[in-house]
Amino acid sequence: MKKIIAIFIILILLGAAAFFGYQHLNKDQLAIENVLEQDPVFYFKFSDINKNINALAQSPFWMKIGAIQWDLVLDEMKLAPHERAIVEKVQQELSNVTQNPLFQNLFSKEAVVAVYPYEQVYEDITKLSNQEMIKAVESFFSKFLIVTRLSPEVQVLEILTRSIEKYGANVTLEKEEYNNETINLLKVKNTPVVFAYARLKDLLVIGFGSDGVKASIDVFLKQGSPLAGSSDYAKKSGRFVKSADMESYWNVDSLLKFLEDQIKIRSKFSQHERVEDYFQMMRAFQSVVISMDMDKINTIKTEIMLDKSQLPADVLPMYNCRSVENASTAFVPKDVIGYQWNKCFDLGYYWNQMQRDLQQMPAEATQQQIASIEGFLGMSIEKDLIPAIGDEIGGFMKDLDMSGPFPLPKIALFIKVKNKDTIQKLLDLLKTVPLVALQNEEYSNVAYHYVALPLGEALQPGYFYLDDYLIIAMNRQLIKDSIDAYKNGENSFKDNKAFASYPIFKEKNMSFYFIRTDQIMAKFKGLIEWGNRFNLSQSAKQDAFRAGAERRLDDVNGQYEAKEQESTTIDENITKVEDEIWLLESKNEDAASKRNQLAELQKDKGLVADDLEKLSAQKQELQEVISGYDSRGQDPQKRQFLLDQVVFPILDAIETNEWFVSTGKTTNDSFEFLFSIKGK
Repeated sequence: MKKIIAIFIILILLGAAAFFGYQHLNKDQLAIENVLEQDPVFYFKFSDINKNINALAQSPFWMKIGAIQWDLVLDEMKLAPHERAIVEKVQQELSNVTQNPLFQNLFSKEAVVAVYPYEQVYEDITKLSNQEMIKAVESFFSKFLIVTRLSPEVQVLEILTRSIEKYGANVTLEKEEYNNETINLLKVKNTPVVFAYARLKDLLVIGFGSDGVKASIDVFLKQGSPLAGSSDYAKKSGRFVKSADMESYWNVDSLLKFLEDQIKIRSKFSQHERVEDYFQMMRAFQSVVISMDMDKINTIKTEIMLDKSQLPADVLPMYNCRSVENASTAFVPKDVIGYQWNKCFDLGYYWNQMQRDLQQMPAEATQQQIASIEGFLGMSIEKDLIPAIGDEIGGFMKDLDMSGPFPLPKIALFIKVKNKDTIQKLLDLLKTVPLVALQNEEYSNVAYHYVALPLGEALQPGYFYLDDYLIIAMNRQLIKDSIDAYKNGENSFKDNKAFASYPIFKEKNMSFYFIRTDQIMAKFKGLIEWGNRFNLSQSAKQDAFRAGAERRLDDVNGQYEAKEQESTTIDENITKVEDEIWLLESKNEDAASKRNQLAELQKDKGLVADDLEKLSAQKQELQEVISGYDSRGQDPQKRQFLLDQVVFPILDAIETNEWFVSTGKTTNDSFEFLFSIKGK
């Protein structure tokens, strides 16, 4: 018993020591944001790099991609030796990135890339001297800064020197003292390239030239304002997804201001108004914030922050679109393989856009076209149709039927309506279409209407209403499936495993996209195989036509050669008769009969020449036909090879993911989009 108690006490002491040791290390650890200046234009941070890359490399997706026999693909591409060598070199570097000493020692933990504003404007950069151009390039790249977290034992100089010299460049080392900190300058011989770095506790700051590194040292010594203390950074970092492995943001307004200044200085003063118009709407976009959590469900969050007061009045309603609960999940079947819903459909906006485009045409012609359409519809587009249509639109896909003569997707589209009477008046126009027999039926007390087509039950398009939604489906079974989902909640998308398991998908949104990735990819492979079979059948027909054209070309070539021989014989006879005429006339004898013979021969020569011209035209036409067959599509064997070795393996890799979901919502100052991918 005493031994057990002693062991228990030792374990407690060891645990306490580990805890306090961890706390001490974390206390001494310097946050990267405390050595970076405020207000970068671009910020990108990747955490737990080695762990995440290894997890990605061992995922079913990348293992499938890695199994592709790229050497066979390169053989089939028949690249030139030097081109193949480049491809193989890049492939080798990518495949061995985690074993690269530079990566293992410098970029395996945590790293940040920051880019700061570049304010220099050149009226004509082509007029700069070589020295001025070098300074301009140095000034531009000096705005790039890399900060990475190191292990204590890492020898930075040796690793960087070896990595640079690996690519055939010789480097020299110089040291510069700045505020009692050492800046190491690695200069690549015979180039203006200078890499600068400084070690600040467990952080390595790397820059192009020493200016950026010096700025980081100032921040480190509390002589500058750190990014961590910036209200702008606090606002943006507050938008990152929780437990993010990747965090980034891009200040769009700073970049747009730089681009606008560059364009203006190169434009004539009279063109500035056009530049202003172009950038007017863009000024509303302030920044883009992107973050990613690489967990069992890979989640990417993108937030577009904007100043709505800068938006033109005609587009403002679209950007003020409210996030709401998605009511369409009630009638979408649970087992769909694709589903999309959007809350911000504005038919009036698109109608106004179309009218602006029509203004390029004569006003009278435009009015006549609109009047003709409204006359057919029996209503005013602007006063009747647009107010009758709501702002929700979407659709879903349950299957891709490959059993018929051609692929047929089982899809349905829906739209929210405000005035059913107006929409029904529009749908009643179907009754006036010749050969369209509109049938009326009822299922579970819901009336629906469909068109019976001679292609079987798979294609019997119809429509029906559920609440305020008009739903148009490909066939009657899809109509019944949707009604069943609505009547029996257990069969609706609300009970879909992906949707039900993650509450975030049920929040108020302005858009929702769902793809059952594994099933969609399986259907897509079937579609590709169907297309390949169709191409093979077309190729067989083309081969038969080509063989016929080649036989006809052989016949024409034979006829052409015979006519050429005939023309040669006529030429020989003409020469012979001309000699006989000369001999007769030299003896003062009558040559009339020979002249008649010569005239007949010349006539025959003209006829043969016409035949040769016609046969030549036929040859050219047949050669073009055969050449056309040669240029149509890929060789079937090569196409099958690419499908088997590249396309299908990539689709198999994508198929290792179970589903993909995307949601979008609006806030007072942003659009927020969430992308989630669930692996199997």
